[in-house]
Amino acid sequence: MKALGKVLCAAALVGSVSSALAATATTTFQVTANVQPACTVSASALAFGTYPVNSSVAIDGQTTISVTCPNALAYSVDLASANAFKMVSGASNLNYALFSNAGRTTPFPLGSQTGTGSAQTINVYGRIAASQSPSLTGTHTDTVTVTVTY
Repeated sequence: MKALGKVLCAAALVGSVSSALAATATTTFQVTANVQPACTVSASALAFGTYPVNSSVAIDGQTTISVTCPNALAYSVDLASANAFKMVSGASNLNYALFSNAGRTTPFPLGSQTGTGSAQTINVYGRIAASQSPSLTGTHTDTVTVTVTY
């Protein structure tokens, strides 16, 4: 029994020494990310249809642009044409203009808009002026670049 008491006493002593040696230290660190606002944009083609040479009336067309920007982020939309707003076929030109209102009186750029976090539709109203005489018949094309600045 005496031996058992010595063993238990030694075990208790080792346990308290182990507890005294088991210390911890802690610290913290920051986790960061720089989230940049991002907008996305897509657009549909604008097809005016048939333009009769020397048409006495303007030909109108319409398309849409879809812009998605984060909630409350201000942005603006501008349009630029590869051919200075002329549809071309070889050396033949057919002038047109793009507007931000249905009355076709306000050209782009579209003033400041505010993102909602969801897709926002922007209407683009086009017009081919009357009385144009392109030198060639057939399909005339142009490419318009949509720029969203935020």
